[in-house]
Amino acid sequence: MCCYQHTGGFQSAALFFHVAMNIKRFILDLIYPTRCPCCHDFIRYNQDFCDKCKSDFTAFRKKIKIENCDFFYSLYVYDDKIRPAVITLKNGVGGNAPYAFAAGLYELIKSNEISADLICPVPMFRNDENMRGYNQCNLIAKELSAMSKITWSKNALIKIKNTKPQKELNAAERAENLKGAFSADSAIIKGKKIILLDDVCTTGSTLKAASLELKNAGADCVCALICCKTDDIPQNL
Repeated sequence: MCCYQHTGGFQSAALFFHVAMNIKRFILDLIYPTRCPCCHDFIRYNQDFCDKCKSDFTAFRKKIKIENCDFFYSLYVYDDKIRPAVITLKNGVGGNAPYAFAAGLYELIKSNEISADLICPVPMFRNDENMRGYNQCNLIAKELSAMSKITWSKNALIKIKNTKPQKELNAAERAENLKGAFSADSAIIKGKKIILLDDVCTTGSTLKAASLELKNAGADCVCALICCKTDDIPQNL
């Protein structure tokens, strides 16, 4: 089982980076005032969401099993309350969105005593990422890595198949669509505990396919860490 053990050295390093990150965010806030990723009201430089929006979010409490994943944790239930923040994240119009979700995921890591050697964000097909200009999961992974001091990599797991948009498919079609879609680098993955990070999970097909590739590459453990999970009934994004 993956376990997260706090040591004196880790706590000291974590405190140092926490202070450094806060100083950086404080300075940036003077130039680009921080906004809530959900309602876009101004918030403090070290806030994730405004208090009003955050109080409306529903924490994801259900225990579910995704095939090929050893563990599954989601921060929020995906619903109408959190949807604006997810759209902000996907559209890249809110600089605070990756930080906001990463901060919540970091709390999940600590509260569930999750340890990992590497964070692998769910990748996009190269052409799709080039057209968009970024992969939102990479942005979250970068922030989460800075908070947790767990290394992240955008090359350990890549997408090699130009698949159809998942939102256009039903559950069975999603699974078929993702067969052979991912490739993992065993030189990076083998023997490591992996956090597989994604923004939204609906049917779990993406996580199932990606985690299978990670396991085939020799991953010792795969823990799916998700910003938002739909509540039982798959929804199109």
